[in-house]
Amino acid sequence: MIVIGVTGGVGSGKTQFCKTLESLGFRVLYADDMAINLMETNLTLKNRLIDEFGEILYLDDGKLNRQALAEIIFQNPEVRDLVESWVHPAVHAETMNQIVKAKEQGLEILVKEAALLLTKGRPEYLDHVVLVVADQATRVQRLIDHRNWTKKQIHERMEAQMSQEQMEIYADTVIDNSGTLDQLHSAATSFIRTLIPS
Repeated sequence: MIVIGVTGGVGSGKTQFCKTLESLGFRVLYADDMAINLMETNLTLKNRLIDEFGEILYLDDGKLNRQALAEIIFQNPEVRDLVESWVHPAVHAETMNQIVKAKEQGLEILVKEAALLLTKGRPEYLDHVVLVVADQATRVQRLIDHRNWTKKQIHERMEAQMSQEQMEIYADTVIDNSGTLDQLHSAATSFIRTLIPS
């Protein structure tokens, strides 16, 4: 089984790239979704977050208050590092569980999408790393159009991530997503064919 890691800066289109792979029948693990699920269901992690930041992090139905969490962690790098030090080991453990299950199920390919995939170097469990990139003006405009973020919010998130140049050091494949969705779909389809020739 080939384990592919997909990453890229905010607004690069890495999730859209992965959605294309999903549409082609491949399983994708989304780190953000895994982290949110763990913060809602892992009682040890949930209680640690509540003890540190209070009940404001959770809504009345027990779901994570994502806006409150973002406001806390993106305004303070030390707090962000603290939360990541709690959440990332849980996400990593769940990723390993999913890899074992995928192998048992006989999958040819498993994809892991994560913005922070390369912050500590290239993970050993990955066989191939894809970096999705786009020029900064395009990324900013996408975030304004699709997420309604302010330029301040965009700056905070970009500053919190590695640069595209830093991530490129670890990448096996770089996909330029400065164009259209159709072009991205074609690039994703061509990429996967290089790993599984028809």
